[in-house]
Amino acid sequence: MTAIVIAVLAALPAPQPLAAPELLIGVAYSAPASVPDVLLVSDMRAMRRAGYNIVFVEDPASRDRLGPAAIAERIPIIDAVPQDSTRIKVGSGVQAVSEARLALWDAIASGTRNVVFEAPGRRFTQELRALGESAGVITRNQALFMPLRPRKTGVRSIEGEGGAPVEVKLLESRDVLMIIALNRAVAPRKATITFREDIPEAIWQNLESGTSVDFVMGKTGPVLEHTFAPRDALVLMIGKRFR
Repeated sequence: MTAIVIAVLAALPAPQPLAAPELLIGVAYSAPASVPDVLLVSDMRAMRRAGYNIVFVEDPASRDRLGPAAIAERIPIIDAVPQDSTRIKVGSGVQAVSEARLALWDAIASGTRNVVFEAPGRRFTQELRALGESAGVITRNQALFMPLRPRKTGVRSIEGEGGAPVEVKLLESRDVLMIIALNRAVAPRKATITFREDIPEAIWQNLESGTSVDFVMGKTGPVLEHTFAPRDALVLMIGKRFR
């Protein structure tokens, strides 16, 4: 019986590299000889679980070493970063995570389809693990994000304390409206955002936290009040069937 099982397993084709998805949120990675094989496998597993859907490996030696681990952990690798990609350097510490998260949502709001995070030495750091929470919101919802396109109208006014340098961008598809609001200031900002009447005041969903967000109807349109952390982003979504 054992011999039969072994013969069947031997006849099965070896796992093949996965094709790259359409919307890429990934990590630039290097696998020099000094990095043990066990760490390569651990990093690939951690990347996939964190929410990334691609690994960018630009040097041939690293690519050869990383191939088996990437296949085993079912995460695609590519050897060329697309020219239209947004590359985001990620430093150390909590502030570096905030900066990179802001840059990620800024890129998505601008219509970017490929984002590359790069830590020092092209290693997979704790900061990249933390950023995987936001990356996963996008990579696990390809059908939601791929059809989205920037919408030019919808915001009537933005008011807030200290000038509140908060920027609000809208995206839409046939089925969904999305708001990405960005606080570029290094201090907290409380902003009052008034939208045009064609933006629904119904309950919106915070895509990162999963919580519901209520708008109120003002004299000139729906109003959202929100206090942003320093270098912060707010991502809200609603289905157009609720309009």
